[in-house]
Amino acid sequence: MFARKNDLSVRRGRTVERRMSTDRSQDARKRPPTQNDLSARRGRPVERRMSTNLSQDARKRPPLIKFAVVIFCAVLAFKSGIIEQIITNMDTHASLRRGNSLYSESGGDPAKREKSVAWFRKAAERGNSEAQRKLGEIYGSGDIVPQDKEQAAYWYRKAAEQGGVDFKYKLALMFSRGDHVPQDKAQAVEWLRKAAEQGFGPAQYRLGLSYHEGQGVPRDRAQAVEWYRKAAERGIVEAVFKLGCAYYEGEGVPQDKREAAALFLRAAEHGFTEAQLKLAAMLDRGDGIEEDASEAFFWYYRLAKQKVVSAQYRVGCMAEQGRGVYRDEKEAASWFKKAAHGGHAEAALNLAQRFARGRGVPKKPVDAYMYLLMYMGLLPEGQEPVAEAIKLKTELERQMRPKARAAARDAAARFLKERPQAAR
Repeated sequence: MFARKNDLSVRRGRTVERRMSTDRSQDARKRPPTQNDLSARRGRPVERRMSTNLSQDARKRPPLIKFAVVIFCAVLAFKSGIIEQIITNMDTHASLRRGNSLYSESGGDPAKREKSVAWFRKAAERGNSEAQRKLGEIYGSGDIVPQDKEQAAYWYRKAAEQGGVDFKYKLALMFSRGDHVPQDKAQAVEWLRKAAEQGFGPAQYRLGLSYHEGQGVPRDRAQAVEWYRKAAERGIVEAVFKLGCAYYEGEGVPQDKREAAALFLRAAEHGFTEAQLKLAAMLDRGDGIEEDASEAFFWYYRLAKQKVVSAQYRVGCMAEQGRGVYRDEKEAASWFKKAAHGGHAEAALNLAQRFARGRGVPKKPVDAYMYLLMYMGLLPEGQEPVAEAIKLKTELERQMRPKARAAARDAAARFLKERPQAAR
C-alpha cells in the first residue's frame, strides 16, 4: 500500500523531534556542572556515611530503655500481687487436678480417697469453686468421710457465692429438699431470690411457688403472681399455667377467666397436660368463655391418645352423646373400657351398665358384675355407691349363678390389687 502525503509529513516531523532531543542531551553533557550540581553530589555520600554510622551505633548500644521498662513492670506486678496470684492459681489448679486424679483412680481404695479429700480441701481453701462443690458432695454423701451436712452446706454455700446462677438454684433446691444439707426452707428462698433476681426463669417460678404455698416465706399470692409472670416471660411453661390458675381463681389478681383461658391455651400449645385438661373443660362447659364442643373434643382426644385417663372418659362421654363428634356407641364403649382399666370409677360403672344392657358391647352379666365391683372398689374412701349401681348389683346377682359371681369377684379383686388408687 502506498503512503499518503500526510503520513510522510508526520514521519518527517517525528524525525526532526528526535534530532532536536538528541542535540539537547548532548549539549547537556558538554555543559560544565553548576555549583548546585556539585553540592548535591557531594552531600549524598556524606548522608550515606552518617546513616550507616547511626545504625551501627544503635546495634552496638545495649537496649537500656527496654530493659528498664521490663524491670519496672516486674516490680509493679510483684508489689500489686499479680505474680503471687498467678502462682497461687497455678498451685490451686494443680491441687484440684491431683484430687480429681486420685479420686478417679482410687477404685474404692480408702487411702487414695482420703488423699483426694486433702487435695480438694487445699484447692477449696484457696477459693476454687469446683473444689468447694466437690467437698460439699463428699461431706453430703458420706462416702469417703463421715456424713456432715453442716460442712456440706458450708462448702456448697462457698461455691454458690462465686459460682453461676445455676448453682445458686441447685443449692436452693438442696436446702428445700434437705438433699446433702440440712433442710431449711428459709435458706432455700434466700438462694432462690438471688438466682431469680439475676433473671433465672426456673428460680423465678420456684420463688413464686414458695410465696403461693407459704414455704420459707409468709404466704403472699400477689408476690407469687409477680414471680410467675416474670418466669412466664422467660418461657417457663409451668409458670404460664400457674399464672392462668391465678386468673381463673382470682388469687393475687382480679378474676379473669378469659385471660386464664388464653394462658391455658399458651401452655397447652407447648404440650403441658394440665393446661390442656383445664382448657378442654372450660370449652366443654362454656366456663367463662364460649362453649365449643368440637374444640373441647380436640383437646380431650389429644390427651386420651396420651393415655390420660380422665380425658379417655370424657372422649367416651362425648362419643356417647354425639357432642363435638359423631355419635358412636362402640367407640364410646372402647374409650370407657380404657378409662376403667386406667382406674376411672365412673367409666367402670358406665361399662357395667353397658354389659348389663348390651349397649355398644355384647350383653355379658359376668363382665357387667366384674366392672360394677371394680367401680365400687375404685371409689374414694368414705364415698357411697350411687343408687343405680346398688340396684344393678341386686339385679345381676339374681341372674347369675354363684360360680359366675365368684369368677367376677376374683377378676375384680385382681384388678384392684394391681390398681388400688382411683384415677385422676
